[in-house]
This record gives sequence, C-alpha cells and structure tokens, in this order.
Amino acid sequence: MRKAQFFLFLKGIFPIIIGLLFSILITACNSEITSSSVGSKTLSFSGESKHWSGEISVRQTGKRQDKHIVFKYKGDAREITTISYKVEGVDGGGSASEVKLNKSGVLDTSGGTYTGGTLLSKHDKLTVTIYWNGNSETFSLVSK
Repeated sequence: MRKAQFFLFLKGIFPIIIGLLFSILITACNSEITSSSVGSKTLSFSGESKHWSGEISVRQTGKRQDKHIVFKYKGDAREITTISYKVEGVDGGGSASEVKLNKSGVLDTSGGTYTGGTLLSKHDKLTVTIYWNGNSETFSLVSK
C-alpha cells in the first residue's frame, strides 16, 4: 500500500514540479533579454540643406554603436541614380560611394557598427557631405 500512496503523491506533485521548472526557465530567458537592453539608448540626429534632408539614428549598447541613415533628395528623384556621402563626427564618422536611392529619392540604410573608441552624445554635431551628379552639399545634423 505504501508504494501506491507514493505513486499517487508523485502523480499529484508532478504538475507542480513541471510548473516550477517552466517558471524558472521563463525567468532565466526574460532576465537575459532584459540584461541585453540595459544601458542601451538611441540618439537621433537630423538636419537639412537646400537639396537634401537627413537623419541618423544611433543605437548605443555598451561601447557598441549601430547607425541607421536616411537621406532624402528634395528635388525630382529621377534626376539621381546614385550618390556618395561622407559623415564626420567625434566617433570618426563614415562614408559610402555609389549608393542607390529608391524611386522616391531616399537612401535608407544601415550605416554600420562601431565598437570602442569615442561614442556620440546628444550634444555632438555630425557633418554630412553628399555628392551627386557633379554637385556636393554639406550640412549639419544635430540631436533632436
């Protein structure tokens, strides 16, 4: 009879044990997600010139920066097929050559990842130079 009571006990406690293990697993996964986003912030810089508007979003996690760049041509987008650009800032900036605009005259791209060194702050100013069809324009992007 003792064996039967033991199995009944296990049968009753088994769902509780499974529930506890599942809760521990979910909590561990949740803390992993939360800890990866701790210390993370996003900066947004924008500005414009006569022919262009631009915005750069920078997501910083620890000493890592991921940039998202959007440049928009204000004129007739059919006039331009490719552009080159240079971004200068305290983080060293970056550049790209012969990148394509979409049909609306927009370049929407990841500007790469930067790890270590000087990180951008909301007080910094970025200087953008865009080259297209033999023309160039330089303008500043400031934090919003």
